[in-house]
Amino acid sequence: MLDRWLHQRYFGQEANIGEDRAITNLILEQGFKVRFQSTACVLTKVPVHFAGLRKMYTRWARSDVRESIAFARFGFGRFADWPRWRMMLTRLNFIAKSASISLAWPMLTVMIALSLAFPMAIGLKLVAGTIAGSAWMLAICAWRGRRFDAIFAVPYALFWLAALWWITPWGLATSHRGGWLTRADTRPSLLRRLAAAMGAAFARAGRLVIQRTPGLARLTSLLF
Repeated sequence: MLDRWLHQRYFGQEANIGEDRAITNLILEQGFKVRFQSTACVLTKVPVHFAGLRKMYTRWARSDVRESIAFARFGFGRFADWPRWRMMLTRLNFIAKSASISLAWPMLTVMIALSLAFPMAIGLKLVAGTIAGSAWMLAICAWRGRRFDAIFAVPYALFWLAALWWITPWGLATSHRGGWLTRADTRPSLLRRLAAAMGAAFARAGRLVIQRTPGLARLTSLLF
């Protein structure tokens, strides 16, 4: 298994990114389970500028394409002695993830066409849908005890809508590129700094709304 992991190739090149997802697929293919350890302590270097953030997400999107193809090669067979319901949930999760990747370009094309035809209506629906869709992130963070993090679910979703919507289609179109991207220290451009500042502004606005609205502040204290 380790030999396959070390010498994995994609589009005739060595697969140098997404190594965690790759080894996860190999472990699953052998019939073992992979569990999330929430109390694990890990030292890592996280992006602090928009340039690093978008490169990190691009790298993840590209490896998602490659490893989704890898999982499809064994995921619909009886690769593990699991209960039927667990196998079904695993496959449904894979199908949903793969659909969001493979349909990225058609959905983007339709969305651009609709936005040009009905800019105000589509814009408002996109914002409303993003806010509604981020509710599950808020619920998961609150359920796992990360109550303060839950406050940023909606601002983060809006930041993704404004500045990172292009990541998935671009990752699909360039999945053959295997560069790490974030190893080099690059200074963010003005546009990237503005996008990062906008994300921070969303977070501050969310905190101010909660602090200055007594009813909402009380509700937040009860929920979180």
